[in-house]
Amino acid sequence: MTAKIQVIFYSMYGHTYQMAEAVAAGAREKFAHIPVAKPEQLAEADATLFGAPARFGNMCAQTRNFLDQTGPSGPKAP
Repeated sequence: MTAKIQVIFYSMYGHTYQMAEAVAAGAREKFAHIPVAKPEQLAEADATLFGAPARFGNMCAQTRNFLDQTGPSGPKAP
């Protein structure tokens, strides 16, 4: 059985990208391309690895936004 593993990351300066690439290298030989992740894809994988830089102990806004998209939306404004 082939496992589907997603490596999802945000990298402004390339450091987290380097970490994500090293993690992915353990799962496959190399990236053919780097697709943009969509929240609905999370359920397709057997494992999902997240990588994001932190600022003052919090994840970056881009990663937080991505994860916020996985939950139910709040009340709709009238």
